[in-house]
Amino acid sequence: MNVVVLAAAAGLFGLFRNPHDSDIQPVTSLVGRNCAAAPDLASPMVLQYAGKEKSTDAAIEATAPCVLTSSGAALYRVFQLPPRTALYVITVVSMPFGASLLSPRLLLLDAQGTVKRELARDDLIFRGNDLSARFRSHPDEVYLVVESDAGLVGNALSRTAESTNVYVSAAANVIYSIHTGNDVTMQYVYSHTGPIEITLEPLPTPH
Repeated sequence: MNVVVLAAAAGLFGLFRNPHDSDIQPVTSLVGRNCAAAPDLASPMVLQYAGKEKSTDAAIEATAPCVLTSSGAALYRVFQLPPRTALYVITVVSMPFGASLLSPRLLLLDAQGTVKRELARDDLIFRGNDLSARFRSHPDEVYLVVESDAGLVGNALSRTAESTNVYVSAAANVIYSIHTGNDVTMQYVYSHTGPIEITLEPLPTPH
């Protein structure tokens, strides 16, 4: 990819930069890293939840541990889910930083470390500039592991964001509206690193 294009994209992303990512550096290679065969669950970050919406800012940084996956070496971080007093909705959001973006691979594990569910790629959607997954908790899931998707790291993604504006004006007792719009195309490079936000919230109330 042309370096000039990346530099221009970085300038555009400055408008959307996450305030918690100032120390995060893109990582597209883990050559030379000694990666484990499975995630280490010994020291998870404990997520708090008391029945109302709670968001936690976190990140996968260059110093994060790495694990060998079917797609190659990946960086990861482990989170401990709240006690199973009630079911809730979990949203994991990956935010662009500079011209880079973490495409997360999410693993839900039980108390023994057995993988119960996996969400990645087609399970993730863009909401605005952020890449996210939203799903319900399950009673037997104790750990959430957020990994980089090693099969995507280093690949480029181009996205076009569309915006429209409506201006209302009046002249000679006539009210009229003016519609304008613009498209901004931005370039991402998938990285092993990136800022994330995890939100826990109550299940929606049935109507």
